[in-house]
Amino acid sequence: MKTIAYFFISLTLLPTIISCSHESNTVKNDTADFKTEVNHLIDDALLIQDELSKSRNPIEDIDQETLDYYASLLGYDPGIANVEDVNQLIEHYGIATEEGLMSFLDQYPIDEVTKQTLDAISKGNWIENLNTVPGFSELDISEKEIIQFANTFVIESENRFGCGVGAFIGIIIGGFICTPICHIIGAIIGCWGGKQ
Repeated sequence: MKTIAYFFISLTLLPTIISCSHESNTVKNDTADFKTEVNHLIDDALLIQDELSKSRNPIEDIDQETLDYYASLLGYDPGIANVEDVNQLIEHYGIATEEGLMSFLDQYPIDEVTKQTLDAISKGNWIENLNTVPGFSELDISEKEIIQFANTFVIESENRFGCGVGAFIGIIIGGFICTPICHIIGAIIGCWGGKQ
């Protein structure tokens, strides 16, 4: 039962942001650009949630065929994510919700300011003006964009998705674990898990 929700939360976006960020020397417009990316992610997650609600037979175990089916609904090629990625996302999501997001972030070589800011956002403390965060202006562009995306996601998803913080934790974990589809899977897992 919880496996179903965790499976679908791992589906989409931080690696895309990270990889694209290195190509630019300037940070994106944090209102228009990030809202567009966030709303696309939320649309994808809502599509999968709607599809899940139509299913008469709940999925007992995650398999590659089911994962590929949901990926294809979003326009991704089969195999873009695998069962191992999803299981890893589920495991890390469970740990992060029990021990805090920082326990997950500490595994990665990102700036302490980035870790602390993402951790604060994961606790529902979105930031109205990121430039007021000490050390934010000195961060690498890719890390600034991760924080801006995450901050925008929590604000927008609470209005449209109804589960901003849980889904937020899922997208952060999904973004570090695998392909862009893991952001979506992470959002769905976090949303579903937060309603249990």
